[in-house]
Amino acid sequence: MDILKRIKLLQQLVEALTQLLALKKLEPIPTTGGIEIRQHHTTKCYDTPLYKANMIVGHIDLGTEKGTINEILNGSRSASYHWYIPKHAKYVVEFVPQEKSAWHAGVLHNPDQSLGKLLGGANEMIESGEPNRYSYGICYEGRYVTTEPNEAQVALAVELAKEKGIDHLPWVEHWLLTSYKPRIVTKFVEAVRALLKK
Repeated sequence: MDILKRIKLLQQLVEALTQLLALKKLEPIPTTGGIEIRQHHTTKCYDTPLYKANMIVGHIDLGTEKGTINEILNGSRSASYHWYIPKHAKYVVEFVPQEKSAWHAGVLHNPDQSLGKLLGGANEMIESGEPNRYSYGICYEGRYVTTEPNEAQVALAVELAKEKGIDHLPWVEHWLLTSYKPRIVTKFVEAVRALLKK
């Protein structure tokens, strides 16, 4: 076999392996309520449940769906969300199952002091230094710090919370925990809260 054929074969092998590393779309996995959830589980999480399910942290992701999936599964960032809602809102991407703690809210940075109770009390918050053990992370695809969520993303977030049995939990903007995060996520959280009240 000549060298060009070997190179072509190696290229095909690399392409096949890349697809197996989650760059290809997984088969839809419908849940009991009818929401389509595509599982792209990552190891970037705590392999244990939350200490307490005290809240849902709303996030905006400043990338594309494909890029975010690749980064969370294969990239160097140590971050994940429980659930991610793409701009098209046709399905939910699950990075971390509900029974585990995602790495979505990082280390506290000038947190709003009113959140102490939600984070397990002032002592636990100070001791833990991070809210991941007390919250679920739900993120919408925003791409830019000025991108507001669309109505379909908000509706899907509400459906997801209801289906997962966490719709009773308060929603909190990520920037209230980590002060330098984008403020636009407030639009997402406020819209979700309003829809949950209906």
